[in-house]
Amino acid sequence: MVTFRMLPLVLLLGAVGCGKEKPAPLGLAIEALPGDGRPPPAFEAMLFGGQRGCREDSDCESSVCSFSACVGLVTADELWRMERIGVRVRERLALQPELRPLVTSLLGSVANREEMGFAFRGRAVRALGELVDPATSPPAQVAEVVAALKLHLIGAPASIAEVAALTLARLGDATGIDIVMALTESTRQASACEALRLLGHARGDEATTTEALTTLLATLSPDVDLELQRAAIDGLAALADARAVRPLAAHLTTGPESLADEVAKALRRLTGASLGPDALAWDAWVANAKPPAPPTYTLRGHDSLDDIDLPTP
Repeated sequence: MVTFRMLPLVLLLGAVGCGKEKPAPLGLAIEALPGDGRPPPAFEAMLFGGQRGCREDSDCESSVCSFSACVGLVTADELWRMERIGVRVRERLALQPELRPLVTSLLGSVANREEMGFAFRGRAVRALGELVDPATSPPAQVAEVVAALKLHLIGAPASIAEVAALTLARLGDATGIDIVMALTESTRQASACEALRLLGHARGDEATTTEALTTLLATLSPDVDLELQRAAIDGLAALADARAVRPLAAHLTTGPESLADEVAKALRRLTGASLGPDALAWDAWVANAKPPAPPTYTLRGHDSLDDIDLPTP
């Protein structure tokens, strides 16, 4: 049964697999393009999920089965599922590159459909970023996706622009870095953690890098939630700026013991040293190696009113 709330998606995509026999689990066989502006049926199900039931992941084109339903790249409501399906999608696009412009255009049109909910539109924007892997995809393909994502930064609703900025940062582009910076202080912890981690991936000019560095260092504060500190440590490791070494080494002394292993891991990545979470050993290493001093920054404080969302009396 198609409800009124489902109508925009049905009008845009049509029903996937309706009235057809259940196909065999999909490999990565090449399908002919239908010629009607839509991708082949199996690949469309990889993007938007299928209507047939499933018992296990291998029953699904996307290789993700959840609660007896095949999940698609755009319908996945958890990032890890989207990333897993993204690997499958990229494998298929490598075999059938003529699908790439069609899929990019289709996801962009879904993201722009005003009658659809922001959550679904935002997942379409995030799905654009899964069409490429910044570490392995050809630069030209990454540039095409970056150009498509930038279209959703200007004139788009704030929630859509936020997703576009975060996705651009993941691909190493700093165009939406101001939005990402603002999200690091969001009251939505998941968004703030993601923004902190992705600050380390965006590559901008020297001023942008320094701003990202100071934002991350400021989060190494005893007054900040542990998950935010953990995300900042991950961001500093990804940023790979030697100016973070001294503050990270100091955090082994001033920070929570539960994060010591992660701090040491970040320090090893930044320095190439093979030390464990021993604060004294890292202090000695810093004294000997003399890494560059960090820029000036102020540790973030904690506003208890944020926790209960009440105005100041």
